[in-house]
Amino acid sequence: MRDKTSTLVIGLMVIVSVGTTSATELQPLEDIRKAAETFALNRASADQDRVIEVGHLDPRLRLPRCSQPLTTEQLGQQLNNPNITVTIKCDSPKPWSIHIPVRTSVFSTISTISRPLPRGATIQLSDLHMERRETSQLRNGYFENTDNIVGRVLKRSLPKGIAITPNDLEQNRIITRGSKVTIIARNNNITVKMPGKALEDATLGAIVKVENLSSKRIIEAIAARPGIVEVQM
Repeated sequence: MRDKTSTLVIGLMVIVSVGTTSATELQPLEDIRKAAETFALNRASADQDRVIEVGHLDPRLRLPRCSQPLTTEQLGQQLNNPNITVTIKCDSPKPWSIHIPVRTSVFSTISTISRPLPRGATIQLSDLHMERRETSQLRNGYFENTDNIVGRVLKRSLPKGIAITPNDLEQNRIITRGSKVTIIARNNNITVKMPGKALEDATLGAIVKVENLSSKRIIEAIAARPGIVEVQM
């Protein structure tokens, strides 16, 4: 994890009433910038790899030195927005407040597509590349490892380099057409198990047609677990 502070040329809004003030009585601008940066750091998770960018402070700004510790708060309540405005306040006999824009960029090493893939492709490990990316704007999620991706089927075509999201993937199939399954028929008092054969693919909780190999009847059951379907008697 590393923290880095850059400068953005963004306007500031200042609310202050000052008279003639000597240099020794001025609030150091670095203290104001540091207060905004600390607020943003505390807002993010400690284990995140993040970069804090604090808005530009005009060096001509002359604020009376605060006799109390500076206080900070977020302007508005946009909890997941990487772009916020931090209000720095001085609650002293000469009060002032200043609003500073701050951006928090969060980075993670995530799975991206190493080559163009068509819709319906089954993802192989060689199709994936781990890359450090800013994740602040990835609203649809991302994967930090390949464990939950390899073997999954794409719902849409993906170009090379794009970050793969959960929305890009079909649900995992737990029943495969033609495979042997166990049919569990149950009511409040009795549970009966029978051998069966799946007649179609199915994901968890989906209704699937299976053949009861004992009676040769085709029934509809619910895909409960890999290789297990359930029906109510």
